[in-house]
Amino acid sequence: MTNAMSTYGFNHDKEYIEMVLDKDDETWVYYWALHKGTFAANDKELSIPVHLAVRFDKGKIIEEHIYFDGTAMNQEFAAIATDKAEVEAEAEKE
Repeated sequence: MTNAMSTYGFNHDKEYIEMVLDKDDETWVYYWALHKGTFAANDKELSIPVHLAVRFDKGKIIEEHIYFDGTAMNQEFAAIATDKAEVEAEAEKE
């Protein structure tokens, strides 16, 4: 996904981070934020809410889960592919 973006990263203005110690004495860090990116092909900006759940042991990440709704991103990839196919079809006619 990042190869298709000219810029990308998290919006740190509205992020939320929480660390918990669960009943099994495991340390988890939960992160909520907006991931923003600009598609290189058409300069369209996209913001996707994300949630990360990361488990640490002795200061190292040992498990990670990333949750987001990729619908808007997949729709944009499809639109870019359609636009490219149309341009190629027009070029073949000439």
